[in-house]
Amino acid sequence: MTKLRIALAQVNATVGDLDGNAELIVAWTRRAAERGARVVVFPEMMLTGYPVEDLALRASFVEASIATLHAVAARLEAEGLGGIAVVTGYLDRRTDLAARTGLPAGAPEDAATTDPALPGPAISPARAVNSARAGAAGRGPSASCSRCSRS
Repeated sequence: MTKLRIALAQVNATVGDLDGNAELIVAWTRRAAERGARVVVFPEMMLTGYPVEDLALRASFVEASIATLHAVAARLEAEGLGGIAVVTGYLDRRTDLAARTGLPAGAPEDAATTDPALPGPAISPARAVNSARAGAAGRGPSASCSRCSRS
């Protein structure tokens, strides 16, 4: 049977230090590869540091995060680590979304609201309460999304 060694790199990233965090990704990927790992998994928001907070609202920081991710990938390839799968968190921007009038830049896209006037998945208050009761009783999900037609 073929074995797959996965390394979990639980390292401390520094908020806002893209270059320093990129250096950690390369160093810990090399370390894991030397020990036989074929996959290296880093923490959430490894490249940007966590919690990223208001930096996520700065377009220049988002662009720098994306550029640094590409640079890390190129560097891993150049250093002979291109065959190692690296899973890491970084800050990205989606350009295929409609404008979200009334919400601040960077507002969560996966949040639900009970106010049908606001953009985002709409949950009817009555249904949310009933679903929450059912979920609490172990009989189903805690909310229902009317936009995606699933519970």
